Amino acid sequence: MTDIQFEGESEFERPSATAAPSPLFVRLLLRTGLVQTERGANYVLIGIIVACILIVLYTMYFQNGSSQAPPVPINSVQTN
Repeated sequence: MTDIQFEGESEFERPSATAAPSPLFVRLLLRTGLVQTERGANYVLIGIIVACILIVLYTMYFQNGSSQAPPVPINSVQTN
């Protein structure tokens, strides 16, 4: 019973795992020398995203602080 051999086992083999290529911005940060590892590049990119979100929130809420509508120009007011 232990002498069983199967033909065509190669079609059921698990494919070899190949490393996925790094994303463009990770490669760019590594190439410029700003970071040494891919993990460090990911941290830098997360920091850039957080900074962009904070800038957007600042410009949306603090630069437009007045809740009043802008004044209407005198020339556009029509009287009957």
